[in-house]
Order: sequence, then C-alpha cells, then structure tokens
Amino acid sequence: MPLTERYGDPFQCPTPETVIFDGIYTKPDNSTEHAQQGMVWTIGKGRVFYFQPGHEGYPIYFQEEIRQVFRNGVKWVAPRT
Repeated sequence: MPLTERYGDPFQCPTPETVIFDGIYTKPDNSTEHAQQGMVWTIGKGRVFYFQPGHEGYPIYFQEEIRQVFRNGVKWVAPRT
C-alpha cells in the first residue's frame, strides 16, 4: 500500500486464534510499530474476522486487494451449511 495509516499494538481484545495479517508499520516520521491487521476468533457457533488495513484518510479501501480481503472475510464468517 503506497500510503496508509494504521493503529498499532497493543489491542484491547482477546488473544486471537490466528493472526492473518501481521507486520511492521512505518509511520510518517520513519519510526516503526508492530501492527496486527487481521485477526480471527470463534465465539460459540460464530466467527469474528477483524481487518484493519488503514485509515479513512487514504483511499486504500478502493484497492482491489483490500476489497478481496473483505469479500473473503465475509465468506469466512458466514454460517456454514
């Protein structure tokens, strides 16, 4: 992603079952912080997918790769038949 802004760790959430997207975010001042961007949980019979690709200040939500991650996440949390 050419430009983005993210929220870094620590997150105020339960420990995820799996971290799907993990990495280092380089801030505009060139400092870095760890940022878990995609996490999943199973809660009871349901599933939760958290994906935080960036900030609304940059148009990354319109990138095809980001939109595909959202589509895949929706399919993953949908009830299984």
